[in-house]
Amino acid sequence: MITEQIFYGIRCDRCHEDYEGDDYSYMSDKGEIEEMAENYDWREIDGRHYCPCCYEEDPLKAEYNDDDHDYTPKPPIPECIFTMRRAVGLLIHQGDGEMRETVDDHLHIRFYMNRNPLTDAIRLTIDQLLGDLHHTVEVEEEKHDNYVTRKLHIDVTMPFIHKGDRVRVVKHSDYMDSFGLEGIVKSVRPNDTFRVDVEVNGEPSRRYLSRESIEVIKKAREEKKWN
Repeated sequence: MITEQIFYGIRCDRCHEDYEGDDYSYMSDKGEIEEMAENYDWREIDGRHYCPCCYEEDPLKAEYNDDDHDYTPKPPIPECIFTMRRAVGLLIHQGDGEMRETVDDHLHIRFYMNRNPLTDAIRLTIDQLLGDLHHTVEVEEEKHDNYVTRKLHIDVTMPFIHKGDRVRVVKHSDYMDSFGLEGIVKSVRPNDTFRVDVEVNGEPSRRYLSRESIEVIKKAREEKKWN
């Protein structure tokens, strides 16, 4: 007799990577897989799941109170990144590639091309799908006795805005009195909007603003160079 059983896994809502445990990556009970992932530092924040690379923790609360943690998702990764990974993977028949993130807001995507060359079609696909995002494309070659293997490296500079950054409102939004105001980003929301605390006529006020309406004038953390 053939029976059917449903198993559950967890995928990061930010980077789209799947949870992979040492023993099991899928369970028949949702609660069990969530508990297993939490043991590997996955977190559920506002109903969404995040891998250890995709959220930040308030260091002061973590240091002084083991039971009081403040977890904040990192800024969302634009959908065009995932579209580009899928498209390039189809062109070279090598899946979606590997992606890692650096502390200075770079995404590094690597594809194993084997013996495939970097064609004009692949480069054009990358450029068109990434659009205005600043990026570089390099091919690393490894020579063997009778053939050459290649790795495709795509480095993308992300226009991320972080909690604690000082920003200025540069476009009119739903708040008619916000243009030109400066404030501090207090939280980053999953839909790529930001809670910004400002002062209006000398009084503290709260604004929820889109990425397009603000620009960073001072980063909350020191930028580190890409190695």
